[in-house]
Amino acid sequence: MKKALSKLPSPKNWFALLAGLLLTVSMAYGQQTVSGQITDENNDPIPGVNVIIQGTTAGTVTDAFGNYSINASSNDVLVFSFVGYVTQEIPVGNQTTINVSLATDVQQLQEVVVTGYTSERKADIIGSVGVIDTKAALTTPSANLSQQLQGRAAGVTVSGDGAPGEGAKVRIRGFTSFGNSNPLYIIDGVPTKDPGTVNPSDIESMQVLKDATAASIYGARAAQGVIIITTKSGKSGKMQISYDGYYGTTKVPERSYLDVINTEQYLDYLQRTNTPDYIHPVFGQMSSATIPDRIVSSPGFKGGVSASDPRADPALYDISDFGAAYQIMETSRGTDWFDEMLRNGPIQNHQITTTGGTENATYSLSFNYFSQDGAFENTGYKRYSARLNTSFKPTKWLRVGENLQVINEESTGNRSRGEGGPWGWAYRFVPYIPARDIGGGFGGNSVGQSGNASNPVAVLARDADDIRKNWRIFGNAFAEVEPIAGLAIRTSFGVDYANFFNEDYNYRSYENSENRSITSYGVNNNNNVSWTWTNTATYAKTFAEKHSFKALVGMEAIQFSGYGLGVATNTFDFDDPVFINLNTAQFPTPNAYSYEPIRESLYSVFGRVDYTYNDKYLFNATIRRDGTSKIAKENRFGTFPAFGVGWRISEESFMSGIDWIDDLKLRGGWGQMGSIDNVNAGNQFTLFGSNIGTSFYDINRTNNSGVVGYTPYRSGSLETVWEFSETTNIGLDATFLTGKLELSIDWYKNNTNDLLVSRVPTGIEPQVFQPAINLGQMVNKGIDIALTNRNRYGDFSYDATLIFSHYKNEVTDIDGNPETFLSRNGDRLSDIVRTKSGQPVSSFWGYEIDPDDRFFDDQSELDELDQDGAVIGSWKYVDQDGNGVIDGNDQTWLGSPHPDFVTSLNLDMRWRNFDFNIFIIWNKGNELFNNVKYFTDMRVFVGGVSDRVINNDWRPGQDNSGATHPRLAPGAENGYTPLTTSTSNSFYVEDGSFLRGRTVQLGYNFSNSLLSRAGISNARIYFQAQNFFTITDYSGADPDINIQGGDDLLMGVDRGGFPSLAQYLIGVNISL
Repeated sequence: MKKALSKLPSPKNWFALLAGLLLTVSMAYGQQTVSGQITDENNDPIPGVNVIIQGTTAGTVTDAFGNYSINASSNDVLVFSFVGYVTQEIPVGNQTTINVSLATDVQQLQEVVVTGYTSERKADIIGSVGVIDTKAALTTPSANLSQQLQGRAAGVTVSGDGAPGEGAKVRIRGFTSFGNSNPLYIIDGVPTKDPGTVNPSDIESMQVLKDATAASIYGARAAQGVIIITTKSGKSGKMQISYDGYYGTTKVPERSYLDVINTEQYLDYLQRTNTPDYIHPVFGQMSSATIPDRIVSSPGFKGGVSASDPRADPALYDISDFGAAYQIMETSRGTDWFDEMLRNGPIQNHQITTTGGTENATYSLSFNYFSQDGAFENTGYKRYSARLNTSFKPTKWLRVGENLQVINEESTGNRSRGEGGPWGWAYRFVPYIPARDIGGGFGGNSVGQSGNASNPVAVLARDADDIRKNWRIFGNAFAEVEPIAGLAIRTSFGVDYANFFNEDYNYRSYENSENRSITSYGVNNNNNVSWTWTNTATYAKTFAEKHSFKALVGMEAIQFSGYGLGVATNTFDFDDPVFINLNTAQFPTPNAYSYEPIRESLYSVFGRVDYTYNDKYLFNATIRRDGTSKIAKENRFGTFPAFGVGWRISEESFMSGIDWIDDLKLRGGWGQMGSIDNVNAGNQFTLFGSNIGTSFYDINRTNNSGVVGYTPYRSGSLETVWEFSETTNIGLDATFLTGKLELSIDWYKNNTNDLLVSRVPTGIEPQVFQPAINLGQMVNKGIDIALTNRNRYGDFSYDATLIFSHYKNEVTDIDGNPETFLSRNGDRLSDIVRTKSGQPVSSFWGYEIDPDDRFFDDQSELDELDQDGAVIGSWKYVDQDGNGVIDGNDQTWLGSPHPDFVTSLNLDMRWRNFDFNIFIIWNKGNELFNNVKYFTDMRVFVGGVSDRVINNDWRPGQDNSGATHPRLAPGAENGYTPLTTSTSNSFYVEDGSFLRGRTVQLGYNFSNSLLSRAGISNARIYFQAQNFFTITDYSGADPDINIQGGDDLLMGVDRGGFPSLAQYLIGVNISL
């Protein structure tokens, strides 16, 4: 059912052609070989020094003896840099030998960091700003940059899944909202909440603004934190070309497979849980049940038969009539549904970048192609992107430029999660049905008493034609004027345009117990565009050598508009997607459609003042006022101030004799930020409509009934106000031992007031869309620590960064009533999560199985405790109120999804031409709610069964000290009672701690003597593994699911998503 596509050259051929053309151009420039040796202050050679041609990515590194060789032109400038040493820049001129002695660097704090409409020296930063090592982050291959943030900055929590091209859920310093806690991304000055389509290979730098002192300049959008991303720009110098690429494979780790029972075990399971006279359509009567050779499903007969049975005659096989299929299957001895639907999927990435320019004009141009075949059959993702950054300085006082990125992405196949997704079908399907029948059709459970799950192989095959396409144009143009020294006036206009187009095919089926009798087709198209106009004026001045002053004022206008149009129709007579469209159905009139335009705007004015006295005492103040169209005019404006102070203790005279301390800074800040992310554009309005096609009443007189009027469509609120987040932060930054050791510690407290949540209608109100209203308060307290150590011993050098984060979340109020709570349901289980005053967000709720006495072992225990439906061998719940009766009053808190701490270690090592990197993440102390066990371990659905059920069950007359599951028995003696199987309890709550090897990489830099002959400046090859080990006690597919589905009020609930994939790849970096 694949669509026919025109034959086009493969992406790799296009890249090869482009590389050849660029290489031809680059050869037009005359070059000479420059060589030399790099030493330290003791005249010892320094291996691993970066030697880069200024303004380019072309360069090399020194060998074990500090020697280097590079091709450069006479007008080039060579930049020599190494961690812990002062960077030197030397013009080439006519020199062919350049020897350099690097001095120890105690001035690393001069590094400039981008922070909110401006930049600051690292030494002057007062707020909590996490600077992400972009080079280290990019060692995690991913189509989505949010995946690469995991473990890279203290206080940043990242959780995603293994679907191709899928992004991750990012949270900064815990959870500050009842709904969407996604941070704000600023990409080259343009704000967005969706960074997913930005090519990670184009990123130059990333900073995380975590507290109000750093982030309140973004006011109403900053409460969840801000991540500032700057893409690569051109620099003066001759044109340079670089290629970065990798190719590898991905797979689902074996530990993610769920252990389900085979056919023989399943028959044993049936015999233990049914009476001897029970007759199963496949295995027969339980007293004499056997595994049949064939399974027949036809209009006249459904059941198991021997191979010689006339009903199994292959001549009878016919599945052409979907309504009366005659299907014959060979009975499987145990179908491994995970093996049947999973595969090793290739992954590849190719990037070509060219940069160059003059003192007055620079450019950077890049092309990227990324492709990943999903681990599930017939799923995949591709992305094409191009980026152009230019900057021109026609006069000394004027600079203009732009940055523009165009992205086209396409994903195919089934992307459903939970019980209705491929992973859910795999663990819910019975083992005796094969993936394919004798005629090559799909095996199925229409035989009866085999569950209602769908064959996952069939689902993935039929969904192969589902497609999601996205075009995105993202960028801005700017002009900057410097009329007098120290004053910079800048205007910038940014655009973010996205077009999303989806096609969904739902084909007829014949093999299931619950078949789809008709084929349907749906199409959705969404167009969104936002523009941002920003104007700022910055003035910086130093007075009397000791007083440094900088002031920023600005205004910003943002407007978003979009629409979504969805149409669906059904009753097609055929299943060929080439001919399926909205006009070829039996009834072309759409049976479902939707259209809703959206428009919202934000207007802001802001200002900031920074003052430094004698490079020792620091102060800043920020204020921003925002107005939004989302909120009624009485409440739509909010003001967000912030203040910060800093003291560079190391600059005091009493510290002058302490040589091992390079820099020591104490800082503190307070401020307010806001959020309206959980407010829809029309939140203030109550809307009515005729509700054509869906109303239970004849509102629009289609039947001439005479009833004319409108029904409520959406309820509005005029009282909604901003969420306000008030943050206090105290931090310490220190550098020791001439830059070899860096330490940053932050303690914070974040109070969020007027939390927004969708209003719950009362029983007599219309059940329509509800507005966001202010309902609660929350506090997050925590500590962030980042420690970096770097050193060199002869040919060997290393950099090690340890990051530690801890936070404590507590809801302090909901609607002014300590008994009020917000509840969330799982798959088939209700009220599994509650958010209530005095507890963390998304805490697990239910009955607690007695940890000291898990089961009713005899009648005397049943007599002592009144637990509805309990029998000998049932779980015994804790009587929380001590009244001898188990009822709703005995439900209690079962655990929290919030970890005690998250830590990561990134270690880079270099020896001669080799480099090695390993990145490890440790998540400790959280619980997870394994909702999947409802289907695999509870006897509520006929289907796949976990081997835990038959291997760890309570058995009469045996030692049950190690038993975890209730008694298996027929009828009334079965330990699986309604109170056991249909209610939330501690059986589902597990320790979610894990230690994961995120990436490991080994690289080799080729020697300059080999490269110079080929006209190559630098070449490196590397091998890498991702998610190469996971240590955890969690029984589910993947413990890294904390924010699965994006709903913060369901944090930590495992509903059966895509597990994280293991990746193995080889890559190269080449500069010409």
